[in-house]
This record gives sequence, C-alpha cells and structure tokens, in this order.
Amino acid sequence: MFTFLGTNFTKRSTQVSYHTLPTSSTPEIVVVSPHGHCNVQQRTRRRAPVTKRTWAAILVPVVIIYFLSEMFLLSGWRVSKSSDDPDVMYTSRSQVPDYADLWDLEEHLPQQDLSLPQPEGRNGRFLKFEWTYTHLGFNNQLQDVLMTAHLAYLSNRAYTIQPYIWNRHSLTRVVVDKGHLRSAQIPLSAFISGPAAGTEIENNNSGNNATVSLPPPRAVTRKFFDQVCPSRSTRIRYVDVDEVRVKYGIEEAKEPSAAQMLEAWSKELGSIEDSCVVVRGKDYVFPFGAYGHRLAHAWPHIKDSPVFTQHAWSPLVEGIVRNNLRVLAPDLPSAITSSSIPRMIPGLLAIHLRRGDFARHCGRLGDMGASFAGWANIAGLPDPLQDSWDKETTVHRCFPTVGELMKKIRTVRQEWEASVEGRGPLNRVYVLTNAEVQFREDLTSMLIEDGWDGVTMSTDLEVRREEKEVAVAADMMVAQVAEVFLGNGWSSLTSNVNLMRMLDGAPIESNRFL
Repeated sequence: MFTFLGTNFTKRSTQVSYHTLPTSSTPEIVVVSPHGHCNVQQRTRRRAPVTKRTWAAILVPVVIIYFLSEMFLLSGWRVSKSSDDPDVMYTSRSQVPDYADLWDLEEHLPQQDLSLPQPEGRNGRFLKFEWTYTHLGFNNQLQDVLMTAHLAYLSNRAYTIQPYIWNRHSLTRVVVDKGHLRSAQIPLSAFISGPAAGTEIENNNSGNNATVSLPPPRAVTRKFFDQVCPSRSTRIRYVDVDEVRVKYGIEEAKEPSAAQMLEAWSKELGSIEDSCVVVRGKDYVFPFGAYGHRLAHAWPHIKDSPVFTQHAWSPLVEGIVRNNLRVLAPDLPSAITSSSIPRMIPGLLAIHLRRGDFARHCGRLGDMGASFAGWANIAGLPDPLQDSWDKETTVHRCFPTVGELMKKIRTVRQEWEASVEGRGPLNRVYVLTNAEVQFREDLTSMLIEDGWDGVTMSTDLEVRREEKEVAVAADMMVAQVAEVFLGNGWSSLTSNVNLMRMLDGAPIESNRFL
C-alpha cells in the first residue's frame, strides 16, 4: 500500500490475458482474469470525443488557407480576358476603388446624432431588415431596397441602409468573380440618392402615411442602428417573416400580390410601439417570386410615395452621364450639356439589349412560361405578353437576332413619329448592352444604313476607373431621360427603368418592349 496526496492505494496485480474466439459477425473477446474466471465480452468501438482542440486543428488551417488563397489571387491577379470584353472592369486589385469617402459620408450622416428629437435620436423609431438580397445584380437589389424603404416610410421608421452586397462573407474588400475583380460590397450612396440612401424627405404630402405628423425619420446605417439598438437590448421587437405571413394569409404558396404584402406588412409594423424593430426569418419580406408579375399590383400604392418619387441617382452616376452628354446628345445647346442633365433628351431612342448569359437564360424563361419582370407588367404599357405566348415567342423577344431587332426598331420609330405631333424625329440611338464586339459592330452598321444620325453603345462611354462599378446606373439614367425606351421585358433593369420613366411622367406609349 502506498499513499499519494493523502489517499491510500493498495497495489494488486491486474494482468489479464486475451484469447480471441472466432465469430461470424460481431467480434467477441474472452477475458481470463488472474483468478481463472472467464468472461466473454462483446468488442465495442468507442468514438473519441471531438474536443475544442480537434475543431481548432481542423478549422484554423482551413481559414488560413482560404485567407491566403484570396490574398494570393488578389495581390497580383491579372485578368487574361480581352480588353474588349464588356465584363472586364479591373485587372488588378489596386484598381478596384475602396469608396472610402462614401463610406465615411454615410457614417457621418447628420441624422446619426443621439441628441436629435424624436422620431430620430436615441429615442427614435428604427427598422432593420436582417435578411436582404446578396450576390445578385444591382437591379435585383435596388427593387428590394425601394420596396423595404417604402415599408419603413409607411411605418414612420428610419430605414436601415443596406449597401450593394455581392459577397457578404469575403475576408477582403475585393473578390474574384467569374474571372474578374469586383468589390465585395459597395456603399448604396455610390449608386443612388434619395430617401432610401439617407436624404431628407421633402414636401411630404403624399397622403400615404396618415400617421406622420413630423417629418419622417431619415435612413441610417447599420452601424448606427446597432449603436442605438444593441442586439441584447430590450428595446428591440423582433418580427418573424413567416409568422406575419401566416397571420395575414400572405404565405408564398398563395402567391399574394405585392400590394397585398405591402398592406399586411404596413399593418403589422404600424401596430408596433417599440423603438427598434428587426425583421428576421428564413426568407425575405418580398420573396424573389414577388418581383415578377405580382409586383406591378403595387404601382397604385407606391407611385406617390416620396421613397419612389424622390429617388435619384448619385453624384457619381450623374457625373458619368454629364461627362458624356456631348456624345449622347450633340445637338443639345452647350449651356445645357455643361451644367445639368435634361429631363428628356429629344430624338434619343434608348435600347436595352441584354446578351451574354441571356443566351441560355431566355430559353429557361421560355421553359418556365415566365412573365415579364416586375414593373414591366404595369397595366397600359405597350407590347404586353399575350396570354398564349410560348417558348418560341419568349426566345425571339428575349434574345432577338440582329434582323429581328432591326425590324422592331423600325416599327417603334415609325409608330412614335406617326403618333406624336410637334416633336422631331428619333434620330439617335443609345444601346445599353453587354453584347460581344461583332454583334455591336453589325448592329451599328445596320442602324447607320437605316438613316440614324448616330449610334452610341455602353462601351463607348468614357468612364473613369472609380466609376466602372456603377456604370450600370449611368446606363439606366440615359434610358430614363431618352425620348423613347425599348427594353427587354424579362430584365429587372428594364423593369426599373420603366418604373422611373413612369414616375417622371414620360408618356406611357414611350415605353416599349422587344
């Protein structure tokens, strides 16, 4: 016997001998003790517990490899595509803008002051949507920004600004996507201005929000929301998307219209007195399917909302258009082109010609029997889809050949000039496109042969390095102020351009579809 730390132990022999017996299935072991007793025990395998150290040994190398691979790719990345490829924007990491001035501008918005009186300041009313669209094109995200910002306005709450997010989880600000470089996130103020981006709502007399007696609270950043409404705060009311859908009978399986969803959500959010509201769940407030034909039902409800009527493009975007006005509209007086952008450029036909991925996508849309996108379904717009359209119709309208396109352009030109008196002819074309070089050259040649005075493509615009990622918005602004717009009804870009033209009061017959 020996003693260790005050405890008595008796030393005894524990030697055992093992004799393995053959089995047909589960192995067994005969254990013979020192005293000669024999036990048959079933062999079992114990799984070693997974410890924190084990997880660390697995995860740490993975994280390090991921981080190093991103840094390796981005530090000296060179895009090998042709410079004529419209997808190529940046060929090295150092070229991608950091938008530091715009991030700083958003962080120091004047409404982000805790001392301000209600409905702003530390006791203000705030609304954040936790589940937002990412890794989608700008226009997919823009339509959701405007709809959710409108909900914030209806509930008299400060909207929480969401940036344009391509990759929410990237460890670096620059990511590699399909062979080219881009920003993981871009501040919303790089693209737009207006209430959704934090500017003050002016002349709030729309009547859409009868509960508003003071100026509606201005939008704030997520950082400020988290400051005034910390996650563990009892001031936060969490609202679950699925619970609201069940409560108001707007489950996605029922395919409710966007108008029905607006009505339900405005009732729910308007009934909450808590200072901070966070909408969360496993789906979006407006699911992706709602941005098809169901969105157009919301037009009567949003057409007077200041979130939409006071929507504007950012100074960065306006700068691109202003710097290219002499190319887009050489007939305009120099005093106009040097100072401001006209509300309408006479004689300009803007055409949205989506190519690239639409070569396959249009076929899939035909297989699905897909309707036009969003606002392209507003009642009264020309060239609607017929009730009996088929895949062949979809493909020809969604992805036309040069010949089919020229036929449509001639029709639009003739009908517009014949129906509108007192206006000059359409004489110039601007094409919003990602088409390959040969297609662009063929189309330009045929348009010139058809008597157009000038043809300008997206790729012809002079765009500075720091403007490249927002150039899509400049395309849209040109289409917005063109005398006539011919778009692709299955595109969210065309959908949003039609919305903006309608909000601007453009004649409904000036919005056409391929």
